[in-house]
Amino acid sequence: MPEINGSNLKMKKMKKLKMGLMAFALLIGIGAAFASKSVNHHKHQQSSLYWYAVSGGKTVGSYEYDDTKSNVIGEQPCDDSVTPVCLFGSTNSAVANGTSIGSPDAAHSILKQNQ
Repeated sequence: MPEINGSNLKMKKMKKLKMGLMAFALLIGIGAAFASKSVNHHKHQQSSLYWYAVSGGKTVGSYEYDDTKSNVIGEQPCDDSVTPVCLFGSTNSAVANGTSIGSPDAAHSILKQNQ
């Protein structure tokens, strides 16, 4: 049976200590990564869009408003109550005149007043 001398025993202890410290540092790093992520439980905030007048399902001219949907509803004659679409909201500030709006979702459209 081979004899383990003092220096070999110290080397084995040092390797175990180094491995333990590396594992501990990795554990701290992973824990810090997950702990730093904040969870936002607040109501989703509307984003500002570029709002274009719509006629016949197509944009008319350049954008008229650069604001959130709720702010734009208060500033213009549409009241978001019935179809067809009065204003179309886009993240693009350069939508070409005459661009078809298709069927935009509620967040990207303001409907004409009930007349």
